[in-house]
Amino acid sequence: MDERRQSERVEIEQSTTFEVAGESFTATIKDVSFGGTLLVSGHRPKLGASIVLADPRLGRVSGSVIRHTDDGFAVALEQDADSAVYALKSITLDKIDNE
Repeated sequence: MDERRQSERVEIEQSTTFEVAGESFTATIKDVSFGGTLLVSGHRPKLGASIVLADPRLGRVSGSVIRHTDDGFAVALEQDADSAVYALKSITLDKIDNE
């Protein structure tokens, strides 16, 4: 595990949506932890952008873009109960969907 990470990441593949500056986009969650998530999307918000991950099954959680990848971006989630619930629901739904 990367020494900067405070929580272990879990690899999943879960569809979701995110909002940036009032616009909505689709993405796939590739991994998630209580502190952040890695999204694959055709739209990559600029570094430092505030985003809201919003999904009817997962709920809503806020964060900011901290790095870009070849096919998406990483988000640092706000450290609150909502981010913990979002991460747990993402993991649980991935397990259910892939059974």
